[in-house]
Amino acid sequence: MQSPKKVIAIAAEFPLFWVNPAYTRRGWYYAVWLVSLYEAFARMPEYEVHWIVFQRKAWRRSVFTAGGQTFHVLPTIQGNVAQALHYRLDGYTMARELDRIRPDIVHAWGTETRYAVTVAAYRGAVKKMLSMQGILTAYLARGPMAPYYSRQVRFEVPSMAAYDMVTAESPWGCNRCREMLPQGRIEQWEYAANPRFFAVERGLSEQPTCLLAGTSIPMKNVETAIAAFRSPELAGVTLLLAGTPAGQFADLPPNVKPLGGVDRAEMERLLASCWCLLHPSLADTSPNIVKEARVVGVPAVVSTECGGTQYVEEGKSGFIVEPRDVQGIIRGVSHLTRDAETALAMGAWGREACRRALSEETMVRCLRELYAEL
Repeated sequence: MQSPKKVIAIAAEFPLFWVNPAYTRRGWYYAVWLVSLYEAFARMPEYEVHWIVFQRKAWRRSVFTAGGQTFHVLPTIQGNVAQALHYRLDGYTMARELDRIRPDIVHAWGTETRYAVTVAAYRGAVKKMLSMQGILTAYLARGPMAPYYSRQVRFEVPSMAAYDMVTAESPWGCNRCREMLPQGRIEQWEYAANPRFFAVERGLSEQPTCLLAGTSIPMKNVETAIAAFRSPELAGVTLLLAGTPAGQFADLPPNVKPLGGVDRAEMERLLASCWCLLHPSLADTSPNIVKEARVVGVPAVVSTECGGTQYVEEGKSGFIVEPRDVQGIIRGVSHLTRDAETALAMGAWGREACRRALSEETMVRCLRELYAEL
């Protein structure tokens, strides 16, 4: 007799435009790993998967299916107002939907918004798992954040304490979670790099380039990177700032080029041609760009305060520096861009191990194990 499927409810900011043309893309979307998870669930027939997504422009609850999975779209209110109300209205809406679904496991994503808080408040008999995205408490201790996120910190640890298991993507992230919740069950679970980056072939640009990709918020520490590229030692290397709009930083040196927003196809081209990656964040749980760079075979200079250092072997596939160590950045980038042979050889070092760790197969296998434990 076939065993019944386990029912999994995923509470997360899924990009609905990806699976339903009725929804439009609004601005830049950050949680690209959720799409990889959606695609992975299509190959996991032992689960009945329900996605719960809050939408401000939804006037009423709606349900649709895509990829053999069910999407529950719930109306909500503006984030600052919901936060001021301690997410009580959203908590009531979430509880009603979970009562309808009756899942075996509720898997919430991220403490930055309403999902972790509203699932934590649910009192039904169900196992709860929380996957961290940013770790706000650690971030605020290391640099400034926008007011909404600074206020959101007060919900983070109480929410985490309500879960049977908390996952983070990196050793750095797990260590920060253990500092916040010493008695909690903290597990490392890595999200896969998008499969399209595994097919990118390296072809270096004629002149040395270094890529820094992501947002340009203060936590990303773009200013330190710019300071490093003012050095005469890096005058022959161009720093490409993907995600940084022109005009945000004044008096840029001529070898620093803001690119503004970059789509996936352009990011593939940049990773194929750049000589190295620079990621000097003050705090970052596990930046996607470091994963993508390493599966492509790009060597990297990364900061000690971010996940991703596990994919960089000091002096062999890159360098690990303190976030504001300008001289360390200069030395690392100078070494990786001294000639094409060095850039290619160091990028290839450990790449296959990174590709195995960041494959969808590894992500799926580890998720199955975590769900089975719950």
